[in-house]
Amino acid sequence: MEPRPLSDADADAVLELLCACDLADLGEVDVETADVLEAWEGVDLARDGRFAPGVAYALRGGGPPELYVHPDHRGGGLESALLDFLEAGRRPVVLGVPERSAELGAVLASRGYAVRHSLVRMVIDLARRRPGAPWPEGFGPRPFRPGIDDAAVHAVIAPGMQEVDGRDRPLEAWREGLVGRSAFAPDASVVVDDPDGGVAAAAVCDLWDDGARGSVRQLAVRPARR
Repeated sequence: MEPRPLSDADADAVLELLCACDLADLGEVDVETADVLEAWEGVDLARDGRFAPGVAYALRGGGPPELYVHPDHRGGGLESALLDFLEAGRRPVVLGVPERSAELGAVLASRGYAVRHSLVRMVIDLARRRPGAPWPEGFGPRPFRPGIDDAAVHAVIAPGMQEVDGRDRPLEAWREGLVGRSAFAPDASVVVDDPDGGVAAAAVCDLWDDGARGSVRQLAVRPARR
């Protein structure tokens, strides 16, 4: 099936494809509708998106390019075809490649792509964690206050995340795509006020499964306090 231009009506079907890829590559689902819509924000979907329902998906636009091929259809040429589409956008193509996605990794290597950095997923059972280190004098954690802390936390998080993925996300887009998510947990998130003013550090967290599991979505420390 040849990928066609993407449309707003494809959100649910794209999510289904991404979930299948997550299960194959990560062993668990790590995506929800809010992630799809966030990636689409401000993007001309018909021009910058391609989708073959249940088979393949690619997106080029404001953020890092995305390329997904269903596990049952990998290695048959779709990876190369979608890379041609992404590279036609005339922007540097930086793709995340899960370790289990050997087909995509092989195609990228054959086209001259090189590893820039590796990302390691780390997991902890909080019931078995070791006691934490003491906070530096004058600093301590408190919960995130939605609507009050947004701008100050964004001022710390945005530069830190830009160092990692190169994305410059304005406050409103960050607020809608992260703290506006249904899984966002203000009480589980952490804000550390700076005695000199503003916020010194913050961690934005989600909770899933009625609070039984969660994730640290973003964590950053103001450079002067690192």
